[in-house]
Amino acid sequence: MYRNIFYTGLYCGAIWGIAEATLGALMHLLHWPLTGFFMYAIGLVCMFWAYLYSESFKAVVLSGLVAAAIKCSGFLLPSMMVIRVVNPVISILLETILSVAVFALLVHYKKASAGWLIVGVVVANSLWRFAYLVCQFAGEWLFHENQTIYNEGTLALLKFLLFSNIISSLIAIVLIQPTVRLVAQTVVKPAYACGLALLGCLCTLFL
Repeated sequence: MYRNIFYTGLYCGAIWGIAEATLGALMHLLHWPLTGFFMYAIGLVCMFWAYLYSESFKAVVLSGLVAAAIKCSGFLLPSMMVIRVVNPVISILLETILSVAVFALLVHYKKASAGWLIVGVVVANSLWRFAYLVCQFAGEWLFHENQTIYNEGTLALLKFLLFSNIISSLIAIVLIQPTVRLVAQTVVKPAYACGLALLGCLCTLFL
């Protein structure tokens, strides 16, 4: 059982980390304005995958920790700006913690309908965004960090909290259903999980 949880979390977290290192990095490099929409949706889908395959929220938490650890490998690059690693890692951890909290409650109270799924996605998405803003405010206050979203103005704050929230939630909801079918056809093997985790670190370092 625990072996299944470990390799499922490693497998799904590695896929999430690879997406962050490749697709996320490319979007940021191109200054694509829709980056945040897709990256949250991909992360949520990886978490759903971890839960559906293992039926354990421990695997979900582990997937988030693995994705964050892969992102942290960027600290090995001397030229890497710390803020470009710290902010995504904080986002990944907040998304994981708050998504697990929300969906654990839904599972506990047996709220499994499509309507409750939509509610869960929107609530989890909203909570991590508020928590992220709190972290940004704390960073600005404690460390005098001037590269926070607060320095981008009120419009950027509203976009992050409302517009990005709605669009990314819709994308996540659309992507979740194909994920359910994919899980039924996928076998998580230890070699695949370890290989993907290593690939994620390499992508972070060299892409």
